[in-house]
Amino acid sequence: MKVTKNTILVYNDEEGNVSVVRPGKHAIGMNIKKYIKKCVPSGECIHTENYSPPSSRVFRNSWKLKNEKIYACPIRSRQLIRATRDNELKRLDTEHASVLFSGDKNRLEELLSKKENLKNIPSNYEIDSTEDIKTLEECYKKEFGEKGSVPRWFKFEEGT
Repeated sequence: MKVTKNTILVYNDEEGNVSVVRPGKHAIGMNIKKYIKKCVPSGECIHTENYSPPSSRVFRNSWKLKNEKIYACPIRSRQLIRATRDNELKRLDTEHASVLFSGDKNRLEELLSKKENLKNIPSNYEIDSTEDIKTLEECYKKEFGEKGSVPRWFKFEEGT
């Protein structure tokens, strides 16, 4: 079997994260076993044609591979949501201070409402029970919009 432009390798790396490998031009036509040996350290992976991993990368770091399907680890998903929430709360705290100084009561009420909603996010969803990436992404976009992002400094808690 040969590598084609549609070949995709999916595997768990040494840290337990899901890796998705797509061939470059140099790999097209290569023997699939040699390609897997070259690209996948453990040699254990799923290789497929025309596989479509989740399109959004928001929960990319919480992906897990089980029964040849990618799902979102609920514990890691919750950690990602909380990190994003904390980042957004810090941003709103800065804005809150400037609004207090300006005396704009309407904006102040709006900010306090946003902050209260953000504080309640982890308890708003049943993220402990869902492994569905699309469901998590919909919840994420609802609360954070397209601009919400996981802080660059974010690291998962030990053991997750």
